Amino acid sequence: MTQIEQREGHTPSFRANGLEMVALELRAIYEISQIVGSALYLDKALSQILHVLNATLHMKRATLVLLNETDRSLSIRASYGLTNIEEKCRKHFMASILIIDGKGSHLA
Repeated sequence: MTQIEQREGHTPSFRANGLEMVALELRAIYEISQIVGSALYLDKALSQILHVLNATLHMKRATLVLLNETDRSLSIRASYGLTNIEEKCRKHFMASILIIDGKGSHLA
């Protein structure tokens, strides 16, 4: 449970007005900065970040893909909201992604 859920006892309404949405976004940024500041393990921190985004901004699905600078390969490091089948197919999913950097060269 996130700090927001503990304080408010529920997940905020998705139909927030503009000012409420800004407040929710700021809360998400604050919680994410707390996670990053105290992170010992990257993968756990990334999963916690996705949970915060779900709890505050109602993000339903996400996958965080990081680039290995050494061999220029991509790897899925965290995901949220995927079905069991999608979780099992993550490697096949990554094989089907084509990323192009700003210079037009292929990364994956």
